[in-house]
Order: sequence, then structure tokens, then C-alpha cells
Amino acid sequence: MKRSALSLLVVLFIASCGVVGTLTEMNEQTSRTADVLEESLGSRPQIGWNTTNGVLTDVNVYFENLDDYSVSVAELIEQVKTTVAENIKERPGVLVVSVAIVMN
Repeated sequence: MKRSALSLLVVLFIASCGVVGTLTEMNEQTSRTADVLEESLGSRPQIGWNTTNGVLTDVNVYFENLDDYSVSVAELIEQVKTTVAENIKERPGVLVVSVAIVMN
């Protein structure tokens, strides 16, 4: 009994190392993506992502308030698509781009 419990713990530990590595890698990739977008657009987005069974299902890029309104929605979407494709290794199934605009 003790041997099987120990084996189970070792297997869980090894499996969790892969999960931690994946989380760390995705956080680095999304941080790099946010850096590039902030540099080009003047506003740092929040970037979230979801996976299902180890597959990247979606990436969410949220701008609190863009400082530069001279960028059209089409240009913003293209910039985000290009930056995500260049900085995130796995292609997400869905890319969500959203902007909150403060009206005051």
C-alpha cells in the first residue's frame, strides 16, 4: 500500500512539472505580447488564455482604454492578430479582442 501511494505521488509530481512549465511558458509569451502591443499602441493590454486538455482554446486581449484613438478597429485587430501569432507559439482556436472606453 505504501509503495503504490509513493508511486502515485511520484507520478503526480512528474505530471505537475509539465503543467508548471506550460503555465510559466504561456505567462512569458503573453507578457512579451503585452509588451509589444504596449510599445506599438501606447496602452498595455491584459491578456488571458484558456486551454482544454493541453490545447490552447482561446486568447483574450483586453484594452482598458486606448490612448491613441487614431487606430481603427480593423487596424487594432490586425495588429493584435499579428503580435499574438509572432509571440505565442501555439495558435489559439479563438482570439478575442476587446476595448473598454472611459466616457468621462
